[in-house]
Amino acid sequence: MAKPFLSFEKQINKLINDKGLVINDRQSAEDALRRIGYFGLIGGYKEPLRNPTNKKFYSHVLFEDILALYQLDESLRELFLRYILKIERHIRSLLSYYFTEKYGEQQSYYLDDANYIRQASSNDDVKRLIGALDQLANQNNNYPYIKYQRVTYQIKQKMIYLTLIYIWN
Repeated sequence: MAKPFLSFEKQINKLINDKGLVINDRQSAEDALRRIGYFGLIGGYKEPLRNPTNKKFYSHVLFEDILALYQLDESLRELFLRYILKIERHIRSLLSYYFTEKYGEQQSYYLDDANYIRQASSNDDVKRLIGALDQLANQNNNYPYIKYQRVTYQIKQKMIYLTLIYIWN
């Protein structure tokens, strides 16, 4: 069922009158709703603070309580993302290093599925990976560093997929 449009003022009134949420500073609540959005803030963090039988907030639950949960979650997401990105970058670096050490720097070796150790259950995954790399390399990419590789080293499109791996770095 589609939800009707509600102005920020009406959203705040709904939270107070229909949902029983305590809002001491309407302007601050409106600012938060403008920044984050109703669903991102209220929809995502209401469950631990409301009565499941009547779907109203427990008495004395403040708008600031929901905002605090949102801010904690945001901080945790940023923290995890920062370290996940570092781990990802490290794994990519190691994979590139050891693959090149074992099979040489010839970029076409990345497209040879014989160079991947795998179980029978992962054959499709390896083929999909190689297909995706090949497709990316064959697209008419306009990334400056890919154009540079093509012009400077006269690399065919199929041979530039290794450069695409560095896009993620």
